Amino acid sequence: MRVPLPWNSNWCSRFKELLCHGKSQDVLHQYRELNKSGVELTDHSVYPILLKACLNLSTTHGNSIHASLIKQGFLAFTSVANSLMDFYAKSGDLGSAVVVFNCMDNKDSVSWNVIIHGHLERAAASSRRGLCFFTQAWAAGFEPNISTLVLVIQTCRILRAFEVGQTIHGSTIRAGYSSITSLQNSLLNFYAEFGMQLAHNFFDEVPDRDVISWSVMVAGYAQSEEETMVALEFFQRMIDFGIIPDGQSVVSVLKACSKLRAIRMGESIHGFVISRGLGYDLFIQNSLIDLYSKCNDVDSLLRVFREIPEKNVVSWNSLLSGLVQNEKHSEALALFDSMQKARVESDEVTLVNLIQLCKSFLDPYQCKLMHSRMLRRGFELNELVTNSLIDAYASCNLITYAWSQFSNMKARDAVTWSTMIAGFTHCGMPDEAIAVFQEMSHTTERPNAITMLNLLEACSLTADLKRSRNYENYEFGASVLPQVLELEPSSSAGYLLASNMYASGHSWVDATKMRMLAKEGGVKVTAGYSLVYVNGKACRFLAGDKHHSLSHELQFAVQQLHSCMKMDLTCG
Repeated sequence: MRVPLPWNSNWCSRFKELLCHGKSQDVLHQYRELNKSGVELTDHSVYPILLKACLNLSTTHGNSIHASLIKQGFLAFTSVANSLMDFYAKSGDLGSAVVVFNCMDNKDSVSWNVIIHGHLERAAASSRRGLCFFTQAWAAGFEPNISTLVLVIQTCRILRAFEVGQTIHGSTIRAGYSSITSLQNSLLNFYAEFGMQLAHNFFDEVPDRDVISWSVMVAGYAQSEEETMVALEFFQRMIDFGIIPDGQSVVSVLKACSKLRAIRMGESIHGFVISRGLGYDLFIQNSLIDLYSKCNDVDSLLRVFREIPEKNVVSWNSLLSGLVQNEKHSEALALFDSMQKARVESDEVTLVNLIQLCKSFLDPYQCKLMHSRMLRRGFELNELVTNSLIDAYASCNLITYAWSQFSNMKARDAVTWSTMIAGFTHCGMPDEAIAVFQEMSHTTERPNAITMLNLLEACSLTADLKRSRNYENYEFGASVLPQVLELEPSSSAGYLLASNMYASGHSWVDATKMRMLAKEGGVKVTAGYSLVYVNGKACRFLAGDKHHSLSHELQFAVQQLHSCMKMDLTCG
């Protein structure tokens, strides 16, 4: 019978030193050798070190160490049980962590923090259980540490548990945590999730605001649909208070400038970026590309792209999208060619931009080519790509191909339905468009403003000198009109479609009323234009435009066409 050798406390110090130097493998190796030689571990403080080494190596030795702890009765020590629970929680075995937790006779604040952290850092279902553990701890009188409180508030934001978050806020005030900036910033983020007015009210109460506090406000207002301008005001106030903006706040304010098409403010921020040495931040550079794309400043757009030292696929996609939006179609094709030569792996955004390009060219062959590329890349189930393809096929009058894509989709969002309705309307098939909308009404997807505008246009096409046969569709169009105007009150499209629909149905009073409403509301009518390709380049022509380089040739051609029309009328 082998007699166990006595434990030397120097081994504990030795294991700590090895662990501090990142030699977890050596810790476990020497532990196994000691076991083989018959040395009995009589010091419970060595086990947290061993469990930490196991965690670093993601090994399965934790289970055997657990068995040793039970055998020697060391789980009675709270620090040891906490270490074992932490090992299981961080390894993803929450079930075993809970078993250890429930078996503990003497739980301390570390015990509660470990079990709460373990659950909150996992999936949503585990996060909800983590909140339950938190409320139990609070009720039991254990105070969570600051990092746990921050995590709990973040979880409330993610789960949109507003009332729970408010309760925790009140508890932190009573516990005297009001002056802790990291906690205040978490609460600020939490309130921003439920409305910027709530966040603004809380922001005014924060005593010590740091760069993160200001960044949260700038980011929140930048994402707001109605109050985007306030993001620019907060950014300026931030600078006035002597707070140097970080990369996140710069990206957020550039996003706001893009939405507002605020080119001057954007250029000013660009100068600030250069002066602060932030010009090499890839997120900022991509945001600048998006800004200049939205503001139609192609020269600045290309300049920023050229200055990016290490371009990723987001950079290429941003420029590609900018060129497509600004109708620089030849340049966009050249850019995609350069992208391929640079061996940049294209993604779904690249493909959507290319499909949009095909739509601009109204080239059925290119649409089919992009469809083949989509299938080769495995994007046939991607809603974003498929929606774009349906739109492109319909624009090229390949409605059969568009309908085939729509029919084969397993999941359809509101954009999918709207695109198909618009496609049938574009191809002069209003009855089919209305039928698609009626089918949509039996799903869980709700129509958006674009859906209603497309539907109204379809209804206007059915309301003609055939009015009696299509009276039902005419009435249907009139019934959806209030929704369209409510969703898009500043867009001229709804008013013009409504006016045309009423005029087609000989409701002249209503037709005039729609145009008067648009005029009284200060709605600006966007001028219609024709898109013609000249020598492979897209040229846009407005009625009466005298500034185009080909205006003289166009005017001459128009006059000849008018003469031919007069001759036909005379001969007729």
